[in-house]
Amino acid sequence: MTVYNKEGASPEVNIRLAEGDDASRLIDLMKKQHGNSYMPSFYQEPWVRHGMESGELHFALAELSDGTLAGIIGADAGNVFTGSLVFILLVVDKPLRGFGMGKMLHHFILNAKPWDQYTCIYGHCMSLDPVSQMNHIEFGYKMTGLFLNRYQFDPGAEYTADMSLPLKHCHVIACLPRAKRDAGLLYAPAAYIPYISRIYDSLGAAYTFAEVEPVYPHLNYTLIQSDPHQYCEIFVKEGGSAFTSVLKENLEKYAPLERQSFNAFVSMNDPGCPAVCALLEDQGFFFTGIQPLSGQIEYLLYHYSPSIPVPFDKIAVVPEFKKDFEWIRSLYGKKQQQ
Repeated sequence: MTVYNKEGASPEVNIRLAEGDDASRLIDLMKKQHGNSYMPSFYQEPWVRHGMESGELHFALAELSDGTLAGIIGADAGNVFTGSLVFILLVVDKPLRGFGMGKMLHHFILNAKPWDQYTCIYGHCMSLDPVSQMNHIEFGYKMTGLFLNRYQFDPGAEYTADMSLPLKHCHVIACLPRAKRDAGLLYAPAAYIPYISRIYDSLGAAYTFAEVEPVYPHLNYTLIQSDPHQYCEIFVKEGGSAFTSVLKENLEKYAPLERQSFNAFVSMNDPGCPAVCALLEDQGFFFTGIQPLSGQIEYLLYHYSPSIPVPFDKIAVVPEFKKDFEWIRSLYGKKQQQ
């Protein structure tokens, strides 16, 4: 197909699904654009190739007529949000931006397969500008929350050169429902029920809030720490009483690092959810939204950056999410005043 920009350039572009032999080219373009600021595993060709061959990773690419790789988009079906599909990257080579290739790649891969086996599709939109968010909204996604202070930027990378950057990536969570349309019985803190209800209503998903908060004795959690990025993700599927010591132990271990940050995902389907949320808030965490329709689990999201600021002034959001964004920002402000 022929694509056009405002200056009148009109290159020929072919968009297709990527294959295992394309792995090294995908990595090269990612390195060129983002340097070393992405997931460490993505820079390993065997991991990328195996992911494509096993069906866990899905990529589409855009090529010019001379074979030059112009852009890539990738989705991960083997992610931590089991049962969902997560878009993990969208890159267009800097000299070839302005032709709408990012939107075309996104549209192509959404329609390349039915994706009906997944509970939902997630996009984690870059927050430096709202273009990615606007494209997701055009395709039917709803903004549901924030991932804050994740991987550290590489200021020497082509994508981020000459930009005023925060210390780490922040993302807006976008959700596109697929097979799952019922969130089930939710045990959410009362303060966040209006926000949560509004999100599920916008997704057209059913839900019921529990009227009681029984104690649940079991503990089932996963903790993932990225030492190069000084970033930790905590997934609490069942929040037994032992989580108190687990959280404090890991905060003592990681919080003193110079740029450490934490995102905690708490299952709202677990009766222990309100107690876990109260514990997180006591330790400095604040509510940043939800990760809905995630396999069998509905996640509520908290964030804590003990030694670096949350760069709200550098986060741009679409009008549809502006009110919720400002409310989340106010929660951070209140936490800072405590």
